[in-house]
Amino acid sequence: MNHSSASGVHGTHLFLVLTSLFWGSAFVGSKLTVTDVPPSVSAFIRFGLAAVIMLGCLLVRRKPRQLFTGVPWGRLVLLGFIGVAVYNLLFFQGLKWSPASHGSMIVPTLSPVFTFLLGSLWLNKRPDRRQMFGLFVALSGSAVFFAVVLSGEAAGGDTLTGDLCFLAAAVCFAFYTLYGNRVMEILHPFSATALSLLAGSVFMGIAALPDFLNVDWREIRPSYWWMQSYLAVFPTVLAFWFWYRGVQFLGSARTVVFLYLVPVVGTMMAAGVLHERISPWQWVGGALMLTGVWLVNREKNKETGAESY
Repeated sequence: MNHSSASGVHGTHLFLVLTSLFWGSAFVGSKLTVTDVPPSVSAFIRFGLAAVIMLGCLLVRRKPRQLFTGVPWGRLVLLGFIGVAVYNLLFFQGLKWSPASHGSMIVPTLSPVFTFLLGSLWLNKRPDRRQMFGLFVALSGSAVFFAVVLSGEAAGGDTLTGDLCFLAAAVCFAFYTLYGNRVMEILHPFSATALSLLAGSVFMGIAALPDFLNVDWREIRPSYWWMQSYLAVFPTVLAFWFWYRGVQFLGSARTVVFLYLVPVVGTMMAAGVLHERISPWQWVGGALMLTGVWLVNREKNKETGAESY
């Protein structure tokens, strides 16, 4: 690997680590916002605001005609509908019935599994043995983490329904990752993200319309808008852009493994902000997940057979 290529890989890894930090913080931030307004409304505000910001950034550099010329609207509408709207409606519905900690474990842990499964069936791409071992280690860490979160808590009734919503949301995110790669064959990652968020926001706005009528906007605290601004800019605009850069540069299979960092980040932030306790076994699970990410993302030099990092 030459120097410029190595720098590109390391830079992409840094962006994906930042994405994990942002998405991990989004669980805590979203939990704080749904106490003020219905989840569907909060989701629409976050992604609608993010779409406006991204489109504004694009219009600064391009004319409207250039922005919307040659756009594969059919693909973008499908991407926005499933990967943005349906994903978030399932996710926030899951939050209604199941603890947020379940979502922070189920979605990031199972999304890579579904991504590899869909990728092998759809794109005919399979990881090599080293990557498979890394995935096994990371998935084992996620299982430890997941078991600790659920220990002592019976999953029945509404909790089971909420967890099934999280499970379906993980499938939607896997689709978003894989199908988004096809969209980026035509559009730049930033444009693809902006327009898919725009399409998804339209669907979410339609779904959230009945809940808008039940919100007393005069009672909304300023902290709500500050949090929504953070969620729109960092875990949405920047994180989604970084994510698609990773998919474009590293491929979906290697990019999606960084989702294993999200439960670790989310739990640590929940401990700091929401004062939730982190058990020693959760730290063990986090260490395994980090090890799995390292194993999957190390590369062999084709000429010497040596490992590069």
